[in-house]
Amino acid sequence: MGMSSSVFISSPKHSSKSLFQDQYVLYQGKRVGEVDDDRLKFEVSTIVSREGLEMHMCSFADKSEEVKFAVPLLDMNINKMVSGCPWKQLQKIYLQVVYPVGRKYMSASSAPRLKLVSSFELKALYSVDDVKLPSWLDGMCLAEYLPNLEEYLEKQVLEAVSLIDVRRRFIEALAVPLGRPVEADPVFCRKATFLSASGVFTFLLEHMGSASDASVLLIQQLASVSKPLVTKVCAAHDGGDHRRVEPLS
Repeated sequence: MGMSSSVFISSPKHSSKSLFQDQYVLYQGKRVGEVDDDRLKFEVSTIVSREGLEMHMCSFADKSEEVKFAVPLLDMNINKMVSGCPWKQLQKIYLQVVYPVGRKYMSASSAPRLKLVSSFELKALYSVDDVKLPSWLDGMCLAEYLPNLEEYLEKQVLEAVSLIDVRRRFIEALAVPLGRPVEADPVFCRKATFLSASGVFTFLLEHMGSASDASVLLIQQLASVSKPLVTKVCAAHDGGDHRRVEPLS
């Protein structure tokens, strides 16, 4: 039976668990260094100086071996960029790079398999699942690919941080016609619930996402609805709105 394992993201150094992880990372790095593959050796030589780089050797019974890199991206402290940050661990974004192991430099495919990974907690601010990675050009190496990717991600993260204040101002603006929210996300401002009334009708308005014109229009129209509703306004990070109106249970 073949064996494989994904590259893991190391946790902060503490206890025997962290010591085991550190030793395991060193062991995997030694295994990768022993692989007889010219391209792989070249790629490793260009990025080995990156702090936090992890390498992992994957063995299979039914196909050739693979080497996985977990390349840490962005030299910035994302935790300090979020006011009132609830995260206990330092949030990082990694590029997972998978190379098939060959014997000659030119025998390997021109483009490795690429995937962005991060901790689940970071999705509250920025989801790497939605990122479209830049194209890998023929003849490109990893050291050439990373600068453009990091520049793009830095802009995306900074924009995600700035949108927190946009959402906060929108929620504050809603408090003028609707009153103080009965529930709100104080850190990322992605959710706020208001209790409102129009005549004999009572409404729960739940805002989730961005401060779009469609959200405002929907709130204005609720006064004319003839029965209690729960309205959810779900806006993706790209500004698109998806609305669903359901009877109040």
